[in-house]
Amino acid sequence: VVAGIDAIFDGVATADEFFRFDVNNSSSLTVSDVVKTRKTILTTPAEETDYVTATTQMKNLDYKTQGRYVVKDDGSVIFDWTAAGFSFNADLYGDVVLNLQQAPNDSRWYTVVVDGVEKDLKISGNTKQDVVIAKNLPSGVHSIGFYKQQEGGNTITINSLTINGKVLKSDDQGDLLIEFIGDSITCGAGNKVKDGESLSGHYEDGYNAYGTVTARLLDADWSNISVSGSSLIDDRDREPTRYHMPTEYSHAIKGKSSTQSDYEWNFETNRNADIVVINLGTNDNGFIHLYSGVDTSSKTEYFKNLAIDFAHQIIEANGEDVKIVFAFYF
Repeated sequence: VVAGIDAIFDGVATADEFFRFDVNNSSSLTVSDVVKTRKTILTTPAEETDYVTATTQMKNLDYKTQGRYVVKDDGSVIFDWTAAGFSFNADLYGDVVLNLQQAPNDSRWYTVVVDGVEKDLKISGNTKQDVVIAKNLPSGVHSIGFYKQQEGGNTITINSLTINGKVLKSDDQGDLLIEFIGDSITCGAGNKVKDGESLSGHYEDGYNAYGTVTARLLDADWSNISVSGSSLIDDRDREPTRYHMPTEYSHAIKGKSSTQSDYEWNFETNRNADIVVINLGTNDNGFIHLYSGVDTSSKTEYFKNLAIDFAHQIIEANGEDVKIVFAFYF
């Protein structure tokens, strides 16, 4: 026993070192000291000093996406459509910082999910900046998600992640991918508005719109292709700002997004939807007769034919196995 103790404490040469290991204050190093020292070592959690601050470029980050996205040549990632974003897992402590740049607008809202707990985050400014998305996290393994609340046409580019710790393997893809296509209803417009308030400021949350909530309840992945004012009828000759969804559907970024309009979604190399839910018709119903010259008695048939054509477009893009659900209000 004495020889074992001598081996364990071999190299304890100074008085300070001796008293640090003399746990029971017996003025000698005994078996009791060995047991107590070992117990202390095994039960003491990792110290903050065990973590190293590191910045990881998106091209080197293991992350899981939700919704459509564009990977630029430098590895940075653009998200634009409603509720699009990404998640990652990491062993860390302290703050989580993203280097990002928004579309040229003053402020945008996002949902940050930390270990299953959601919070709203407002980011202002349109220059490249570091933004703290989570603060003072305790040391340990955490799951972090970052998702757009506002609809298509409000791009954000994620350049890098900085944490005190290391990134772990991301979650696997879900067994099911559901894509939701629609107008302001699918965007979640108004779901942040309280009774008596107007539709201004922070008024929509696509992460908590019906489509994204449905996907999460089914433990499915999601894609939300929605923008306010969308329709099946092509009314852009009369109103250029109208969003014609059959035209928009092929875009990884909403087609009206200034210089971003040339990004197309590659249906051959990207994952295809298993189910597509189409919720359009509200805007069509208001102007098919008024602006297209279609007789009132035949406008339902006219709309139905537009819907059938769009269904064929979706099948061609996603494959014959895709299931299409119509949720029209017309």
